[in-house]
Formats: sequence, structure tokens, C-alpha cells
Amino acid sequence: MSDWTWATDSRYPSFCLVLFRDVAVSDLLEVYGISTGATQLLHLDEVPYAFPLDTPGSLVRCGTSGRWSFFFESSGSQGADKRMIERVKTEEALQIIKGGDGTNAIAHFTHGRQTEHFEPGRPAEVYGDGPHTLSAQLVQAASEKGSLWLDECLDIIGTHLGFSIPRHLLDGPLVTFFVPAQ
Repeated sequence: MSDWTWATDSRYPSFCLVLFRDVAVSDLLEVYGISTGATQLLHLDEVPYAFPLDTPGSLVRCGTSGRWSFFFESSGSQGADKRMIERVKTEEALQIIKGGDGTNAIAHFTHGRQTEHFEPGRPAEVYGDGPHTLSAQLVQAASEKGSLWLDECLDIIGTHLGFSIPRHLLDGPLVTFFVPAQ
């Protein structure tokens, strides 16, 4: 079973997950303008008691998986801002968006430059400067299987890039903060 089955769970109707290779969570907080004093280490079930979930803004949970640090937002869209991703000094970043309307998107960045952007269900329709390595792998897998669900796409990409975000990692203690809407 894939570590990514949570990505198709109705518990997460929409989310934005942004991963950065070889960047510490503390460095990401700095780039995003968040002081460590504004964060708390929380399990997912503690979040509603610590942050105003009925207030417009972004709830962000941060952690690591192997050489990758990540920001996960189940409400709000700070991580969807490409300019924020481009500000992080990293060799490689990945942005995964699951839209509540059924539209999903994956964007791959190398040295701050977007190399590919595509919908997981249509990896042959890819945009970006290239190389299109992740979308090519999904095209190959889809040709063998017929079609791929979002969790299957993320499993292939995670295996290729060397990370996994299983549900227990998202539910466990993560650095958490809230950014009010501006």
C-alpha cells in the first residue's frame, strides 16, 4: 500500500504540499517571514485548540522526510505562491496542489526555476523550461497501467526523488503556525 493514500482521502479535500531538498525547516521559516516564537510543535488533533481555524488565513505544518523539508497546508495557500518557492535557496523543490474542485497540479523547480508543471492525470501536457523528468515517468507508468490516481503519482515521484509523506507523519508532531490573511 502506498504511503500517499491519504492524498485521496476526503479528510483532505484540498491541500498544498511544498518540499525543498537540503533546506532546514528553520531556514524555510525565515524565508517565509515566520519567527520560531510564532510556531508550536503540535499533533494534528491539537491544532484546533491552538489556532483560529475559523479565521481566514493559512494553517501551515512543517516537517522533514529524508533530505526533504516540507510545508503542508490544508487551509490557505501560502505555498501555492511560486515567488515564495523561488526565494528558497535550494537545488530542488516540488509543489503539489490538490484542489477541492478536482484539479490537481504538480510543479518541479530546479535552482528556483520551474522546470515542469502538469496535472497528474494528464502528465503528457507539461509546461516549464525542462527537463520534464517527473512527468515523463508518469506518462510511462500510465501507459503501462492505463491511468493513475493522485496517490499513485505521488508514490512514483516520491520514490524517484527519495521522500515519502505517510499519514502518520502528517498526523504526528510537526512545527505548526498560522498566517492570517492579508
